[in-house]
Amino acid sequence: MSGTGAGAAPRTPWRRARSAAFITVGALALSLASCAGLAEQEATRALEIDLAIDPTALRDGVYSGAYAYSGLSYTATVTLSGGRIADIVLDSTGPEAPREAWALPLVPRVIAENSLDVEVVAGATTSSKAILKAIENALRKAPLR
Repeated sequence: MSGTGAGAAPRTPWRRARSAAFITVGALALSLASCAGLAEQEATRALEIDLAIDPTALRDGVYSGAYAYSGLSYTATVTLSGGRIADIVLDSTGPEAPREAWALPLVPRVIAENSLDVEVVAGATTSSKAILKAIENALRKAPLR
């Protein structure tokens, strides 16, 4: 009698086929989830950032915006003062958040240029676009002067 312990049921062709089917279905589900995540990353890379937003035309204040993709979420809190982006506090959450630190050099560039029209960080294009979109969403909440 085959099995793994005393009284274990014998391995029949039906049980082996059922186990193989479960493994195949699990692998297929994992593959589909992976493809969906890749599609979401590609969509984020292709995001259009509204470069026409002019901080000099916006009212001073503190505004928050967010953007999320593939289990990551970015929240940008933007401080406008005297027609300039005075500060940006970025919060990211999700399983890849620590790795996303690669894109953080983008934030001082946006502040220095007072614009969303900055180069994305090489090697962190998707994260850069997500961060820029979160900042854009924050700036969109600021009323005109």
